[in-house]
Amino acid sequence: MHNLNFRRLWFLAVLALLICEGAIAQRSGPSAPAELTIEILNPDNGFFNGYGAQLKWQANPARQEVQAYNLYVKSIQDWGSGEGEFSLFRTVETNQTMITAADLEIVSKAYAYYVTAVSHAGESEPSNVVSSACGRPWNEGDLGQYNGSGNGEIITDPEQNAYVGEEYTYDVGTFAEYSTEHKAVYKLTHAPEGMQIDESSGKIRWIPEQEGRYTIVVSASVPSLNENARQVWDIAVVGKVAGIEDRSLRSTNLQLFPNPATEQVTVQFNATAGKELVKVIDSRGNLLETLGIETTEGVNSLALDVSSLSAGSYLIAVGGTNSGVTIPLHIVR
Repeated sequence: MHNLNFRRLWFLAVLALLICEGAIAQRSGPSAPAELTIEILNPDNGFFNGYGAQLKWQANPARQEVQAYNLYVKSIQDWGSGEGEFSLFRTVETNQTMITAADLEIVSKAYAYYVTAVSHAGESEPSNVVSSACGRPWNEGDLGQYNGSGNGEIITDPEQNAYVGEEYTYDVGTFAEYSTEHKAVYKLTHAPEGMQIDESSGKIRWIPEQEGRYTIVVSASVPSLNENARQVWDIAVVGKVAGIEDRSLRSTNLQLFPNPATEQVTVQFNATAGKELVKVIDSRGNLLETLGIETTEGVNSLALDVSSLSAGSYLIAVGGTNSGVTIPLHIVR
């Protein structure tokens, strides 16, 4: 009887010790990052290579020693199911409290994210989970609503610049593209002459013949759900600026940096000895500024003040006595 009681006491003592050690270890590890938020970056707010997700969190909320943060991500392949496992996407240094996951294909997919803190004592518990869907913040109503309201919503953004004689294309997209049950039908309800759309895929094709500003209205409907949406935008068509005969970027290696820009942008290009004109053109095709530059054989550069320009898309045209090119410039504020 005494031996039995001794064994019970010994077992309880060991169990208490293990629990205590676990609690101490847990207290000695870092606390979870706090207030994780997500912002979708797109061509309207300064991200010009598609869509990306910018994650921010509160660093080291308990003021503990942290060596790094781990960013975990999972792709939600099946809308409404939430299936998929989280995996380590990237490890960032201690002083980084913002990460831009620009290389994730945010458009046409949905992702969920969380962050953990890492120290010598181990890895923290996960932060709160944030999600994004198809280039916009995830709404609670999205989960389980894939085949419900919203399939007709247009989720893509059109290019708003085009050039005379060059094909303009745009793939209109809706949530219905990711459904096997509901399909969208696309139509152009207002468009310039010659513009066509594939009613099943939403692909728009057009070769502009004249400069100008054109308004386009496209509709998307999902007949099986009686849902409809439309998108309206303008396209600024520009032709060859005076003195420009060749718009191939390879011919002059025209570059802008930084791009997007805020205050100043450097225009760099190859040219022969002579004179060139550097022109700033807005999205309506209006000439805003013309600067002359004496060029030498080889690489030339010019610092261009853009501090007075409003946020938006512009064209920089380089041309004069030699052949020239145009390249988009994006201004952010």
